[in-house]
Amino acid sequence: LDEPTAGLDPKERISIRNMIARMAKDKTVLLATHIAGDIECIADRVLLLKKGRIIRNAGPFELMDSISGHVKEIWCTREELEELQKKYRVSNCIQKKNGLSLHVIEKEFEENAEEAEVTLDDVYLYYFEVKEE
Repeated sequence: LDEPTAGLDPKERISIRNMIARMAKDKTVLLATHIAGDIECIADRVLLLKKGRIIRNAGPFELMDSISGHVKEIWCTREELEELQKKYRVSNCIQKKNGLSLHVIEKEFEENAEEAEVTLDDVYLYYFEVKEE
């Protein structure tokens, strides 16, 4: 399947993901996507391809564990957001009652930040944007 959820609204993305999960129970399904969240609950193995080469081949949890320590959560205000986006690679920004929660991905952190729960989006950004080969 090549980008099966591209361009779909959230309701249809979930429907397609559920259908793929049902199909994958007793079959091998090859799925190419840039939407890492679409495979978090489906994939047993994830191959990361960069410039035609496999750079990682592992299960989702192994991939997420492999970047432990490189993903932090930083809380900020709207006014601080732009400066933090210049300083770090931000994989996610969620507006919450007490401010903005940022997932930031780097090799090293200058400031004290909380460990964040790693997602496959974080893995993607780490291996394609942060980690040097």
